[in-house]
Amino acid sequence: MTPPSRSTARTRSDRAPATYATQAQHADTLRRRGDSAGAIRAFHALTLQHPTRSDAFSNLGAMLQAAGHPMPALTAIARAIELDPQSVPALANSAEILKDFGEWQVVLDTYDAALARTPHAPGLRFARGLHLLMLDRWEEGWREHEQRRHVPDMPLGTTPLRSPVWDGSPLQGRRIMLDGEQGLGDQVMFARFAAAVAAHGGEVLLRCGAPLVPLLAGLRGTTQVVGSSDPVPEHDVHASLMSLPHLLSLRSSTALDGGAYLTPAGACPDHIRTALSGRSPRVGLVWRGNPQHRNDARRSIAPELLLPMVTTPGVTFISLQRHDVAAAMPTVLAPHLTDLGPGLATCNDTAHALCRLDLLVTVDTAVAHIAGALGVPTLLLVPFVPDWRWMTCRADTPWYHSLTLVRQSTIFEWPDVVEAARLHVAGLGTRP
Repeated sequence: MTPPSRSTARTRSDRAPATYATQAQHADTLRRRGDSAGAIRAFHALTLQHPTRSDAFSNLGAMLQAAGHPMPALTAIARAIELDPQSVPALANSAEILKDFGEWQVVLDTYDAALARTPHAPGLRFARGLHLLMLDRWEEGWREHEQRRHVPDMPLGTTPLRSPVWDGSPLQGRRIMLDGEQGLGDQVMFARFAAAVAAHGGEVLLRCGAPLVPLLAGLRGTTQVVGSSDPVPEHDVHASLMSLPHLLSLRSSTALDGGAYLTPAGACPDHIRTALSGRSPRVGLVWRGNPQHRNDARRSIAPELLLPMVTTPGVTFISLQRHDVAAAMPTVLAPHLTDLGPGLATCNDTAHALCRLDLLVTVDTAVAHIAGALGVPTLLLVPFVPDWRWMTCRADTPWYHSLTLVRQSTIFEWPDVVEAARLHVAGLGTRP
């Protein structure tokens, strides 16, 4: 999970001239519409018209960073802090911009500086919590992660429930509802904790996204799994899936068991078994995530960059790319892939397909989590600024022992990552 998109229209309109407020609102409207170029021009115009306003430069820096221009963003935010060293929005934007330079400790110091000025700001505390988790500082990180509940406009995706919130105490036979939160990948990732909750002496019910129900129905520790649109079963207490590390007092990533904890339900559908019946090494491929995700431009890979890998001799490549994400097979990849995407109606179908692969190569999407939960060998292609869960400077992950992380060494640059994956795949093709 990531913090919600930063609003760049920090206008302080109670003190600002009306013309500035109106122009800033127009620029922010362009941002919300996805018109990055138009928003950058509008925010830049504000800095020219109001060259002594820290918030104008802070807003421009945030927009430049979001659009993938780290150096100009750094210049703009430096000017914002020069104009107003006490500006909390500028410090918060500075922390986000510095991530693009891999300055992880400086990022933390910047969050601390901002919180010194406004210690109870939930958005800042949550963002800092995610950064602590990325740095493997779990005890404080999970505690601050709970601040997400107090962040305005945070898309938690939880269900309004009237039962008390579980506090981590012994359940003594009570029924607890574990409520799914965020995307399907998050739900798969945190569902592993159901067994630990059951060990507290209660009956565990799980509510998750409908596509996950068949796959999670056999999850160890649960007695019932229902979809998010189904009626809520009777229960005594509830907890969000993503609050479980905090409630279970996980203080270190070493406390995780990264082994497999899921198996596909039922028999493998005939069309999947037929498509994956070849004898050559079979490599699954996913190159893009949900385009609505705020970080998708950084985590997804242009199809043409994958051509050196998918033309590896002796290897059969299978596309597991969902067609509601990538509507059509890219022309450059079509001759080299078997397209199984249209045949994957549920996450359970995807699980069956994954279990018949020799390897999965994927960007950071829900498929990576399903593969890890199944114990399927996987190369996860990670952008330079990783999602918090993949931490920094390591090729493995305590979340899933079957995953190998292949990281960008330079922001936005995928060719070296793809080459490393190609060499790994080529090794499959030379096996006897």
